[in-house]
Amino acid sequence: MLKYLIVPTLIVALVQGCPAQTFTICEATNPQPPVIAISPSCSSAEELAAQELARYVRVMAAADLSIVRTDDPPDHSIVIRCVSRSELGDEGYSISVRGSRLYIEGARGRSVLYAVYDILERMGCRWLAPDFDFYALPTPTCSPTGAENEVVPRVRPLVLTIPKPIIEKPTLKYRKICVEEGLSHNQQELLRIIEWMPKARYNTLVIPIDYQGTGRVKWDNWRQVLAPELQKRDLIIEVGGHGYQNFLSAKMENGRLFKEHPEWFGMDVSGRRRSEPQWVFCTSNEDAVRYFTSNVLAYLKTHPEIDVFDCWPPDGATWCNCSSCRALGSPADRQSRLVRQVMDAALQNGVRTRFECIAYGSCLYPPDRESLPNSLLVDFCPIGQCFEHQIYDTTCERNARYASAFKKWRASFPGEISIYSYYRKYAWRSLPNLIPHYIQRDLQWYCRMGAAGVSTYAEPGDWRTYELNHYTLGRLAWNPYSDVDSLIRDFALARFRKAADAAIRVYQALENTVRRVSSIPYISPKTSREIDSASSSLRGALDRFLQQAEPGPATRALAAAVEYAMRDFALQKARVNKLPVQERAAMVSSLLAFIQAHSGEGLIVDARIDKAKLFKAYGLDLERDLHTPSAVHSNAK
Repeated sequence: MLKYLIVPTLIVALVQGCPAQTFTICEATNPQPPVIAISPSCSSAEELAAQELARYVRVMAAADLSIVRTDDPPDHSIVIRCVSRSELGDEGYSISVRGSRLYIEGARGRSVLYAVYDILERMGCRWLAPDFDFYALPTPTCSPTGAENEVVPRVRPLVLTIPKPIIEKPTLKYRKICVEEGLSHNQQELLRIIEWMPKARYNTLVIPIDYQGTGRVKWDNWRQVLAPELQKRDLIIEVGGHGYQNFLSAKMENGRLFKEHPEWFGMDVSGRRRSEPQWVFCTSNEDAVRYFTSNVLAYLKTHPEIDVFDCWPPDGATWCNCSSCRALGSPADRQSRLVRQVMDAALQNGVRTRFECIAYGSCLYPPDRESLPNSLLVDFCPIGQCFEHQIYDTTCERNARYASAFKKWRASFPGEISIYSYYRKYAWRSLPNLIPHYIQRDLQWYCRMGAAGVSTYAEPGDWRTYELNHYTLGRLAWNPYSDVDSLIRDFALARFRKAADAAIRVYQALENTVRRVSSIPYISPKTSREIDSASSSLRGALDRFLQQAEPGPATRALAAAVEYAMRDFALQKARVNKLPVQERAAMVSSLLAFIQAHSGEGLIVDARIDKAKLFKAYGLDLERDLHTPSAVHSNAK
């Protein structure tokens, strides 16, 4: 469903001194509008681009643009097509007016989609988030039947004016959205994410083969519905995640595999073979490697839609300690050797899927002995990154280690390395760590170091909390040197209109405080005075915002996010000041009630916030510290 705003006539700023290019899509009265011309042999993405342009123009200007299939476009037409030109690279696009025609040309299918959404943005459209249900409630910033995930203005006449022909191409080749744990995903929500991705310049959806082996978050559960939608948009399908155990595990063959071939499984230091899924199988055992490889190839042959396959060890992997495995070298050497063996077998068997391995945990640093094929994609994962400091800050020992590891990868491996970012992290418990400037500085450094891509977790359950991170990351991955303040202002204007400046001050206060003062991992302890200063900053920004903002879900959501942060700050202060355990337990119980009260609003993924773990996060023990009258009373509320 389309949503729209009634807005003043569109004003387009021109670059002084440059002759503008203008194309009229819809006059003030109703002469014949242009047609959209696509090739008879066009791709599904080109056809969708034409349909999307016609769909939005219909709402914006009440004009119907017909779509014609022809290789000889008529005068006064909009030509959408894929072309091969060196200046567009692999994924770029161009927009130009030549004669009486508007040309929308892309290096490939998704490129013309980017171009169409670019044109619509230049004429006032904004796509702030996917069309999740919690965005569906009417607000003062949308029509009575609309929603707040996108803005579609009413503009007539509808004229595209550009200062000169536009050529755009991305800096980072891979711009990924990861499902990961999938705590709040379902098929409908995934379809909405896919629909939004090209609008935000993302190009890859990453879904586990079977997350943690539970069968709940699994590519095969959604494959038949999602694959056609991803392919229609020419988006990259990446499947895998931590998953050696999907192809060789003790549970296979009704549990007989471990009994019949214990030597295939990882050995601990005592010489015992281990059946737990986090143990990597014995990669020095040729029969085990053959079994694993055969299962991987069988899976890929029956899943030809997969563009990138993650050949990753289990999460928290423990590698085999047998003498033969130790002789192969470090875990990084063993991972490299295994993935090369599988890739060689895939090539011999005609499987063209791209493979990816991981720089993570015991494999953070590149291999010492083994070389990797240049065609392999590496995902670099700084899971322990401290967000008080930039990734390249050498004064932070934790981040300096990751920066050093990345540099060593870049020096030793000529292939592509993508960043598995944590710009939205489960361990944050949905605390509003909004970091657009931080993201930009990180990405600029990674690009200078030769990174090829970036990804982020994205849960519908707390999308509203992190919507600014998701919105800016897609655009900064396209161009890390974009004006991030303009991106934030653009978002705030679309979301809060007259209260945009006040909302920006809230965003700034969150960015300046949450990553430095909150309970997110790896933050250094703060004094009571520092915590008070952070709380005061947030409270002042929120009060000014609430004085100006129109009531509605977006306003309430931003206020709730700030309240969550301030409750977290108060618990940090209570811990620093060593308040009585019962008072702190009551505060945690009250926080838990707050989290539960906001379930389903797109603010908090409460499915992962275990009560005992929440107590532990604030230095308390649930069983020991909750048994006081005041704490029990608070929890009952």
